[in-house]
Amino acid sequence: MSELTSLVEPPAWTNAVDVARDSVRISGEAPQAAPLPRILDGSPFFEGSTMDSVGKSQGGGLGEVFQIHAAREKRK
Repeated sequence: MSELTSLVEPPAWTNAVDVARDSVRISGEAPQAAPLPRILDGSPFFEGSTMDSVGKSQGGGLGEVFQIHAAREKRK
């Protein structure tokens, strides 16, 4: 969780983080969501990040709502 907090920096934010043994699904809002999978994959804790969905924020949001899925650990 600490790593995700440092990777998804303000003004972006998450509203749901679902953690499984080998994966994580992150939902939230960001001014631009497209760079987030690359940012996550730059961490030693995540790989194979994919944008599951992205869309425009409703009613005064930051810009884009997103949902990203990633593997939790780099394979050796």
